[in-house]
This record gives sequence, structure tokens and C-alpha cells, in this order.
Amino acid sequence: MPETVSSTHSLWLATAPATDYPQLAGDLEIDVAVIGGGVAGLTTALQLRNDGARVAVLDAGRIGRGVTGCTTAKVSALQSTIYSTILRRHDQHAAAVYADASLAGVERIAELVAEYGIDCDAQRRAAYTYAASREQRAKVKQEADAARRAGLPSEFVEEFDVPFPTLGAVRLADQLQLHPVRYVQG
Repeated sequence: MPETVSSTHSLWLATAPATDYPQLAGDLEIDVAVIGGGVAGLTTALQLRNDGARVAVLDAGRIGRGVTGCTTAKVSALQSTIYSTILRRHDQHAAAVYADASLAGVERIAELVAEYGIDCDAQRRAAYTYAASREQRAKVKQEADAARRAGLPSEFVEEFDVPFPTLGAVRLADQLQLHPVRYVQG
């Protein structure tokens, strides 16, 4: 039975069935131990298993109940102001490599959803990093430029459809929105 939604519970946790996988009993011979049963851990474990590795996933709690269960439910190459940070600390090549890897990650998750028929309400949507203050607006405009310099087809937009006031946003089309707990359960 799904948990009740409240201020202390995530929508994603409340709208997915609870899981109960057995604890490891005894010794297990594996090639790789993946720590964490969230989106990153289980996707990595699946990739390794598909490449022929013997894999065990270790999690302190229940699958999808940590960061994944309390996430924004998007898989996106647009992540806060990471491209501005990379350009400040490294160079345009490093930012481009990060952008390419992030886009590949979005595509791989979409492929896995289709390949395994995972019922997780996956949809292509634009991702946004928005400004809630004048100070943030300048940073978000810098991020739009940095993301473009990294090779992402991003743009700065003045308005977009959210139920609260903003002062502009970086927009990156064709990202992925999904139910993260149902993804990992799938």
C-alpha cells in the first residue's frame, strides 16, 4: 500500500508500492558491488550486468527511498549552474565533455525505459534552471551562455509556465521527466 502524502513524504514514495528485497545472507561471489539502489546505482548495475559482470546492489534502506525518492523527477543535462562552474574551473572542452556525457545519460535512461517497458510515466519535457531573484537572474543568464558554449541547444527565456514568479530561466528542450521510484522498481 502506498504511503500517505504529507509534508514529510515524497510524492514519488507515496505513489509507488513499497518493495522488500531480501538482505544478503552468507557469502556472494561478485565482480562489482554497487552502493545505492537509486536511479544512478540501479542503472549502473544493469549496465554492468548487461556487459557480463556479476553485480550486487547494496542499499542501507529500501530501493528508491533515498535521494531518488525525493528528487525532482527529471533526467536532464541541465543541472543548476554546473556549466558556469566547469568553465570557471576548467575550460570549454571540459564543459563540452560533461554536456555530451549528460545528454548520453538522458538518452540511455529513455532507451532503458523503452527496452524494458518500465511503467514510469516517462515524458520528453524541457528542463529549466530558473531565477527567483535579481542576483540569480544574472547567474542564470551566465549559465545559459555557458551551456551554449558547452554545445547544448539551450536558451534564456523570460517566461515559462510555472505557478510562481520567476525572473527568467535557462531552457533545454527534449529532456526526460519520469516517476523515479517506479523507474528503479522497473
